[in-house]
Amino acid sequence: MQIRQRLVLQLVVKAARSQSGLSGFESAPRTVGKVCAWCKVLQTRTWPKHQLARELNSFLADSDYLSVMPEQGDFIPLPTGQPYSCPAATGSWWPRREINLRSTCPWTWEELDNGPDAYPRYIRQAKCMCQKCIDSTINRCQEIRQDVTIFRLTGCQDGLAVMQKSEVTVTLGCFCAAPEPNTRADDQRVNSPSME
Repeated sequence: MQIRQRLVLQLVVKAARSQSGLSGFESAPRTVGKVCAWCKVLQTRTWPKHQLARELNSFLADSDYLSVMPEQGDFIPLPTGQPYSCPAATGSWWPRREINLRSTCPWTWEELDNGPDAYPRYIRQAKCMCQKCIDSTINRCQEIRQDVTIFRLTGCQDGLAVMQKSEVTVTLGCFCAAPEPNTRADDQRVNSPSME
């Protein structure tokens, strides 16, 4: 663990013993020149909980955050009875009432496990069931992807955690898209002389 993070954890442990609880993931990162001056201020003042978390976070790198170690929330269970294969055609099982199962590019939900040091650990994401759109001969199913912020535990002492901000890419759903234009054929059409 870096010296800077170790110092912040020591300061937090001292402060936490005199104050009960910090609100999670509050941050106000900024450049601070002298760490020693902060130690004197901490010893002589009583800080409100939210302000204490903000001030301590100012000593960390922009991607690091200080918090009381958060408990993992209850993960909403995946739906039961999800189909696991692309429907053959209308009337097999498609369409269903749920929006993800009545799309022309249906998808199911799966659980993405970010590991035991991540918060949140589990994220629900979509999984496309088909390569081609239902009732289409040329259109293809594409994923809608989005970067999501998570926090990874990098240090812990007495229930207080230093967490680093990180991003994971998840699939939100699937949609039907026309094939990408054939650039060579388009270039030939544009560059060929007109037949007049």
